[in-house]
Amino acid sequence: MAGDAAVMVEPAAQAGTLDGPTLEADPAFLHHVAQICQEEKCILIFDEIVTGFRYPHGSVQQATGVIPDLACFGKALSAGMPLSALVGRREVMQTLLEAAYMPTFRGEVYSLAAAVAALQIYRSQDIAGKIHHIYSISC
Repeated sequence: MAGDAAVMVEPAAQAGTLDGPTLEADPAFLHHVAQICQEEKCILIFDEIVTGFRYPHGSVQQATGVIPDLACFGKALSAGMPLSALVGRREVMQTLLEAAYMPTFRGEVYSLAAAVAALQIYRSQDIAGKIHHIYSISC
């Protein structure tokens, strides 16, 4: 992968408000975008700040089977504590060694502890399913 270009998408958009439920992701569209990125040797990035850990099955990636090269996650990772994460394939992440990448909360240990606890809960309970159910009955 050359990595000379990137395509960044929010794979499931907000329906009406920032706090409202997300629209369903379109798996066919996301597979098509991923295929084009692979053919053109560009990096596919999913912005899952809103959908990560909240979308049915935990993320759009899990729900659709489309795995981007990089993905961004937000405070749901740490149960609301200030934390974000940029994750991805090893070969793409290694290019960050050549870039000036300085995360804002890199030394904040309480948020990291909250993330460890939240991830344990996400593994044992269907939190995304519960959130989806609450949104579906309130709308």
